[in-house]
Amino acid sequence: MYARSDDGIIDAWSDHADWWSRLVRERRIESRRLVTDQAVLHTVLRHHPAHVLDVGCGEGWLARQLASAGVTVTGTDASPTLIRHARELGGGEFHIVAHETLVNFTCPSPPDVIVCNFSLLGETSVETVFAAARSLLASKSHFIVQTLHPVALCASGQTYEDGWRASGQIAPERNPLEGAPWYFRTLANWLNLFRDHQLKLQEVIEPIDTRHNRPASIIFVAKPLLSDP
Repeated sequence: MYARSDDGIIDAWSDHADWWSRLVRERRIESRRLVTDQAVLHTVLRHHPAHVLDVGCGEGWLARQLASAGVTVTGTDASPTLIRHARELGGGEFHIVAHETLVNFTCPSPPDVIVCNFSLLGETSVETVFAAARSLLASKSHFIVQTLHPVALCASGQTYEDGWRASGQIAPERNPLEGAPWYFRTLANWLNLFRDHQLKLQEVIEPIDTRHNRPASIIFVAKPLLSDP
């Protein structure tokens, strides 16, 4: 059993990084294969970035897709094993960087887009990513976050309030990450994070899973809020 904390998240994903990398490579997660992979890829490419910073890049799936479209990608992740897989498969420049230390990370070049694709699972670590994103973004850059849709997650009666939860089944097989900790945020909590870090929302996208007629995820697109002259 892992501690319900940001460190517990890192421990869980580090312990099962090989399993997760295989799962993604084999495209075993149905919601990703049918909806959310293309949703985030399309959203990033719509902004025609030359350089993307993929925060919490995992085994590098998104980086490789972006690289195949001609985008230069820098990826960061706290798991050495996931970064090893990313480096082996290529598609970008990958660094072992925890969310908590992202603010100290020096990008090879200023990113046109910072993207977090289902990688903001913690409590205080997420706040540090928002602070780092605000400092790394140029005035015309974009911050894109795809995450679990908070309202859809509670459609079957779960309590709608911020707090630690245990992961459920995410693949059609034995799931060693079932029970791993993550921090649930209400929609209001997410919106407040953008506001509190001077990030202005440009767009909110709800990719629909047509099998169930409900959102498969939610995507936030933001830019730095410029000070009034």
